[in-house]
Amino acid sequence: MKLISTLILIALSILVGYSQTNQLKADSYSKSKPTKTFSIKSDYAGNREYIMHVTYAIDSLIPGKKYPVLYYTDAWLNVDFFNQAGDWLTYYNEIEPVILVGISFMATENAWIELRKEDFLPPHSDTTKVSRSKNFLNFIRKELIPYVEEYYPADPSDRGLFGSSFGGSFATWVLKEDPKLFKRIGISSPSLWYDDFKLLKDPKLLENISSLDNHKIFVQYGSSESEKQKSGAESLFELLNTNKNIQLKKFILDGGHYSAYPETIIKALTYLYAR
Repeated sequence: MKLISTLILIALSILVGYSQTNQLKADSYSKSKPTKTFSIKSDYAGNREYIMHVTYAIDSLIPGKKYPVLYYTDAWLNVDFFNQAGDWLTYYNEIEPVILVGISFMATENAWIELRKEDFLPPHSDTTKVSRSKNFLNFIRKELIPYVEEYYPADPSDRGLFGSSFGGSFATWVLKEDPKLFKRIGISSPSLWYDDFKLLKDPKLLENISSLDNHKIFVQYGSSESEKQKSGAESLFELLNTNKNIQLKKFILDGGHYSAYPETIIKALTYLYAR
């Protein structure tokens, strides 16, 4: 408990620093634990350039050994949280070694808000609303994953995905579109109210949830989030709970959409990659 409290305080101090920065660029990277970065100009996402932040939460690699990989969204904001938590939790042997791959892109703060909506939110009933979620998913599975699995000691049978808010909606949508792509999935405060809960009503989502086997998934939200936010997360958990062949956990954390977030990342790592 003391370790978790310390990590939360560290994460909150990083978040305060972020909030005081104007026009923060999305290419920022960890100051607490340096990351290796590379970029891909995606043929599938309209030539949009994505920047990846790769962290080995591993003290020393064993030659020839393959490691699980956790891909997470919004890396320009989250990389410090994941690096600090991953470093400590691995050092104290609370999680197994995992390669962390954060996905980001070059943008100002205002542009980032709009671009993530395009990438993360599924096609809307109103066709005038732009959705590039299919392009973004194709970038991940056809460009990013092959690159990581070629140049890093990544286990292709053990991929993970974490997303929060709109990113949590994207992680849910991936379950509908390509349910076998990721083995471990963290869905944090998903904005499933979008388009009148359309994704939760899609029969293909339930169909593909029923096909999951040996997956490890958690759903999380904050106790003081909006009712529609909590309702969407609860409904998703109920859908997932119909499949008894997966490991499933629900976390209701103290706080709101933002204040519960630092602890969410610790929960993601300690649940998905627990020793």
